[in-house]
Amino acid sequence: MIYVYDDKEYKINIIIKKIKNTYLRVDNNLNINITTNKYVKKDDIINLINNNRLKINHMIDINKQNNDTTITNYLGEKYDIIYINNYFNIDTYNKKIYVSDDKKLDDFLTKESRKVFSERLSYCYNLMKNEGICFPRMKIRKMKTRWGVCNASRETITLNFYLIEKTYEEIDYVIIHELSHFIHFNHSTSFWALVSKYVPNYKEIRRKMR
Repeated sequence: MIYVYDDKEYKINIIIKKIKNTYLRVDNNLNINITTNKYVKKDDIINLINNNRLKINHMIDINKQNNDTTITNYLGEKYDIIYINNYFNIDTYNKKIYVSDDKKLDDFLTKESRKVFSERLSYCYNLMKNEGICFPRMKIRKMKTRWGVCNASRETITLNFYLIEKTYEEIDYVIIHELSHFIHFNHSTSFWALVSKYVPNYKEIRRKMR
């Protein structure tokens, strides 16, 4: 199948998978990829394309501007950063972030770090709440040498902004590490025993994060 836009032809690839929904994407080579299941009829695909022409055209235009591209890490995945004037979007399927400038990218990652870290703190605290610890206040700061800091007297933990680049597993390990310091103030055998109670593979995670 061929799609025509602005007097140019673009190939349409139909990808059959064991999924319920149908997905439409434009890849780096400007191919239109439609991922669906074996029960979807050709007429349904044609209707999908015709009903989404503006969206497809927009995705083609965006992918044509991919020359100015850098790479960042986001939640353990490498993302292409594509700079486009007055535009922002994140495409988790194709691992791309479309953004107008570095400030907008930093604003996005700052907002995401607050959201993600708050969610993971609640999750980790619920795992450990029977240890009798308080629910701490959370701060986020860009740090060069530490992933996290605990201030037991102020009932606060500070997380490194750059943790947003790491996986959920790594973020959870750092939070549990800092929560454990509310009980054990040093890195004693008892401290690591508590950490391993909730993160049995903490040694492997530590090696990955060094």
